[in-house]
Amino acid sequence: MTTGPGPADAVPTDQEWFWAAEWQAGERAIEVGRGRGERGLILDSAEAFLEHLGAQRS
Repeated sequence: MTTGPGPADAVPTDQEWFWAAEWQAGERAIEVGRGRGERGLILDSAEAFLEHLGAQRS
């Protein structure tokens, strides 16, 4: 991020990743999907989440 006074100073350093161009592009893509009624992946439990996560890593 930039240094010196200005609006960028309002973003804590540990949250700068959220404002990165790549992350914001992903946020926009999610909003487009939501506009189409897409919900994304919904899992019923923490165990199902961990199983899905493990499958993604394989």
